[in-house]
Amino acid sequence: MKSMLKLLATALVSFVLATVINVPLHEVGHYIAADSYGNSPEFHFFEKEEFVNENGVQTSAAVLAYVSYFSDSIIFTNEDATIAFAGPFVNFLLAMLGIALFVAYRKKNIYVNVGLMVFIILSTVAFASNLIPVAGSDGSVILSVIG
Repeated sequence: MKSMLKLLATALVSFVLATVINVPLHEVGHYIAADSYGNSPEFHFFEKEEFVNENGVQTSAAVLAYVSYFSDSIIFTNEDATIAFAGPFVNFLLAMLGIALFVAYRKKNIYVNVGLMVFIILSTVAFASNLIPVAGSDGSVILSVIG
């Protein structure tokens, strides 16, 4: 029972650490891509955003993190799609790093294995979920360009 609680605690701590690693590095991916195009990117963390929908209803939401940048175009371009893909691509690279570490250390320690599995799963979910084309997601920007 004690070892099960220790595994659960390891998974919980790993989830928090994986989130703390994945979210900012995802945004760093966007930042680097936008900066490479000379678009003057800016980081935004824990900000409240105001939105007005098509019916004129104003709502607000707390946003964990995003990168804004200057664009000359009012429609999404290939440049925007590249910038949008850069964030999820970082999550993909983190998942691959996690897999490499898991393979290297898989027989060393069960707690390290659990931590790495949680990291791999969270990184993979971050990669895939950001590519789902729902409003406001990286996937919607990419789809609007290629679609």
